[in-house]
Amino acid sequence: ALFPALTRACRYFFNPRLDASVAQLAELAGGGADGGADASATHGGRNKLSAEYGVNAFKSLARSHPAVLAAHHPDLCLVDGVVVDAQGARSSA
Repeated sequence: ALFPALTRACRYFFNPRLDASVAQLAELAGGGADGGADASATHGGRNKLSAEYGVNAFKSLARSHPAVLAAHHPDLCLVDGVVVDAQGARSSA
């Protein structure tokens, strides 16, 4: 690319605000094509999607970089595809 720094910056700004809510695909289509299955679940229900973009973005970061999550957010952990308070997760286990 002619301006690599500008290319990286533009990719970031095309994302929605972190607090933006996104309609589920089944809601947009007026029901699920598969007979109304839960459109918020993927990977057999182990990766629930939130309507809020920022929650999904943080969860994606946590799933792809668990060491970074542990180093910078020791109070959080990933349980069944959801970022939760580590203290609450330990007490319920």
